[in-house]
Amino acid sequence: ATDIQKDVSGNVELIRAAGAFYSVFEDVNKPEIKTFVGSALYRHPSLKAIAWLPRVSDSQEFLTDEMDLGLDLTPNRLALEQATKRHEITATDRQILPAQNLASVFVFLSIFSPKDSGNTVALSPNLSALEPEKLKGFTIGVFLIDPMIKSAVQSTQLNFVNVYLQDAMAPEEQRFLAFSESKTKRIITDENITNTLKIGKKINCPDGSSCTRILNLENRRWLLRFLVTPEYINPQRFWRSLSVLTFGIVLTMAATGYLLSLLNYTDRIEK
Repeated sequence: ATDIQKDVSGNVELIRAAGAFYSVFEDVNKPEIKTFVGSALYRHPSLKAIAWLPRVSDSQEFLTDEMDLGLDLTPNRLALEQATKRHEITATDRQILPAQNLASVFVFLSIFSPKDSGNTVALSPNLSALEPEKLKGFTIGVFLIDPMIKSAVQSTQLNFVNVYLQDAMAPEEQRFLAFSESKTKRIITDENITNTLKIGKKINCPDGSSCTRILNLENRRWLLRFLVTPEYINPQRFWRSLSVLTFGIVLTMAATGYLLSLLNYTDRIEK
């Protein structure tokens, strides 16, 4: 859980840093920005893209090296509005990159000009009332879910323990984000096969919780659940039975030894 949270938080900070670049430079193709974006994407496998969405009506034009993602931001107008209104990074629910069928999450950071630059280009109706004279555009980040889980699972080396990731703020039927299957080492992000998964059983962790952790992605909350497989449960039962048997044998041997020593002592007294 800690590894995933660090990965998410690290990606968010990179989006903030990119936003600082975009707020200063008018030309988003400057070498400094390209170098920063390229380095960030190389070092963070779960960060698919950092992109710039300029203040142009109904435009989804991306001006970085990751410009051809085939994104349709129309369903995410609400997230764009929230990012503009709150002046904070806003994350979406689970998304699918159409070109590669990758499960992901989009994050939006609104960028404002220090003062009205005189730009009279019309905004879309949904954004027209949200400080149009200052809104410069949006920094967009695309976070891939698969690499987040894979990196955490590999570093932890969980044996016979499955990992189930959900978006706690999404509707019930849309909460699934990812599932790590311990037996096959698969990371599953296809929600269409969730009904066929043997997710495992709940257990209680030493801290008294049900082995569920909360992860924070700005305005969203994710739930990370650890579930044990039958292979985990059966050895536990075996070792408990073996421990009881061993304790019984030791206790019997101790009692037998005591009786033998007592008989030997009695025999010496009689002699």
